[in-house]
Amino acid sequence: MRDFFSILSQLGWGLTIGALTAAVAALSRLAGLVLCALAGGGCTWWWWRRRRARSLDEPEG
Repeated sequence: MRDFFSILSQLGWGLTIGALTAAVAALSRLAGLVLCALAGGGCTWWWWRRRRARSLDEPEG
């Protein structure tokens, strides 16, 4: 029974670390866009074009 709780604890920590990592990545991307908008505003358009070009380069399937 102790092993079961140990596994649950490790799973909980793994999910917590994963969620924190995703949150930091999202906040850093958002902060970059905000700083770019404050600096001149052309970066959002550039970021969207780059992302669109990357998605067109990837093979389907």
